[in-house]
Amino acid sequence: DEHITYFHAFLTAFGKVIYNRPKLNRFIANRHVYEHYDVVIAFSAKVKFEDSSEEMMTMIPIEENDNLDTISKKVCKTINNYRNKSNFSKKGANKALDVLGGLPNIVRVPILGMFKKLDQKGWIPKSLC
Repeated sequence: DEHITYFHAFLTAFGKVIYNRPKLNRFIANRHVYEHYDVVIAFSAKVKFEDSSEEMMTMIPIEENDNLDTISKKVCKTINNYRNKSNFSKKGANKALDVLGGLPNIVRVPILGMFKKLDQKGWIPKSLC
């Protein structure tokens, strides 16, 4: 019932490249170089297959032995979990992004600056990461 798309093939290729080239899994934040030891691919997904539907930030963990079939199943399972819920509600970072996105700039900029300072000290709540 699940079909493989070009998007699934792209995720598989991207995941395999990261595993084969671990230096690509580094990033710089607050003038420090960090390295991720796991591969997680994040993307935005629609809750319903409509232009006006809600979007969710989706994170798919990629394992070293995953292939096109397993990644396709993970993506389909995650997306179907969102779409099959009758009482869908956003949580964590998805809800925080909606709240912050609705604020005017004069309020949003200082709040994001506060979150940036908390992130520099490592005090950001796990639910927002």
